[in-house]
Amino acid sequence: MIIRHDDGRPVLNVLYPNDSVFDTDGDLRVNFAFEYSDSFPGIEIISITNDRAIGGGLSKGGVDAGANIITALGASPVIHQGSATYNASLDHEFPIGANSVVISVADSAGNVTADTVEIEVAGTEPSFEILQPQDGDVLTPDFVITADFSDVAGRITQSGLTFLANKPLIGLLSQDGTQAEGAEVGQNFGHAFSMTGGDPDTRPHATKMEMSSYAFPGGETMIIGQVFDLAGNSSQADTITVTVPNPTHSVLVVNSTAQAGATGHTISLGFNSFEAFGGLQFSLNFDPSVMSLDSVSSAGRAPASPFYEVSEAGKVDIVVVDLAGDPIPSGSGIVLNVYASISATAAAQSMPLTLSDVQVANEAGNPINVVARDGVLEVQR
Repeated sequence: MIIRHDDGRPVLNVLYPNDSVFDTDGDLRVNFAFEYSDSFPGIEIISITNDRAIGGGLSKGGVDAGANIITALGASPVIHQGSATYNASLDHEFPIGANSVVISVADSAGNVTADTVEIEVAGTEPSFEILQPQDGDVLTPDFVITADFSDVAGRITQSGLTFLANKPLIGLLSQDGTQAEGAEVGQNFGHAFSMTGGDPDTRPHATKMEMSSYAFPGGETMIIGQVFDLAGNSSQADTITVTVPNPTHSVLVVNSTAQAGATGHTISLGFNSFEAFGGLQFSLNFDPSVMSLDSVSSAGRAPASPFYEVSEAGKVDIVVVDLAGDPIPSGSGIVLNVYASISATAAAQSMPLTLSDVQVANEAGNPINVVARDGVLEVQR
């Protein structure tokens, strides 16, 4: 019996990357090619690792630092007897800058040969441009923000959109009770944009933000846009300075639904205001044969409990003012809740809830214009 002990390491010859050249086929993605052999046939493990995460790491569909790239989900290595090639996919984009790649092979006896290749990835950053509005524009109330961007070597998702402003973006309360998510000064509001496009070859995208659910305070506003791909590579930032019109303040009734015979039903009223209110008064009108008032309370940013009085059947007068002088801060959201009982004999119907005699004053006591938005109470049986 002849027993042979395999203590010879495999032979490894890395063809590329080499001399810090990471791309050999013009697609701006990292390419690998290497040859290997062993005195006793039986290469069992082939590994390529990088010292930095690619494609943003496993949590984003990429590969963590130190993990085997060619066995990762989505990898498509081409392995022949004695050779292997791999072209990084869009999901496995390498981060820009220095990367240290270790290529290794191991035979069945556990003998390992490894080679480290230092590469410098450059020129794969995304492109980005704000198309609308343009720098210096004086905007109308219904303006939109649009931008184009692309990334030939990787992917950009919603989380990679970055938009900042030097003024707060206010997410407006709607009459269905929903409220858009705003952003403080310097906070990213990329979530407010929709994304389209993404051609597999040229990778162009477009993004657009409608202002129907948002508002900036009026005046000169600087907006900065930028995108990051999943690998963390960033585009150049694009900056515009525009003049935003003063938005319209509004007092609105939030639509609601109640069963006939319900008690303590909540009817919410909201303010979309872009400066502080010193005081507010108005009347809420309803059908007294359908609904009766239980109480009114403050909510959200209202500084004090409101004063209210049922002045006549089907009408409640409401005054919101803080006797200590604290204003109602600017912002958007529910500030009053009206609690009501619904008649047990009420028919199924859509009952109007209208606002009248609306008067608003700023902190100095001067009147300001406000739009009143009536609502509806849906009565069900």
